[in-house]
Amino acid sequence: MILTDAGPLIALIDRRDAEHTRCVSAAEGLVGPMLSTWPAFTEAMYLLGSGSGWRGQEPLWRMVRVGQFSPK
Repeated sequence: MILTDAGPLIALIDRRDAEHTRCVSAAEGLVGPMLSTWPAFTEAMYLLGSGSGWRGQEPLWRMVRVGQFSPK
């Protein structure tokens, strides 16, 4: 299990984020799902949506559906 905050979640999804490449590289080596709190998940959804609408939020929902990420 990996506990993550909103910032790395956003960086994984948003290619314009300055830390995108580094977060994607780090995520490739993770074993198990990423976990977070509901407030961090909500913050990530808000920030992704404010920049790109539902298209920005969809990749995070997909991560939840396939079990890569779980808010608790």
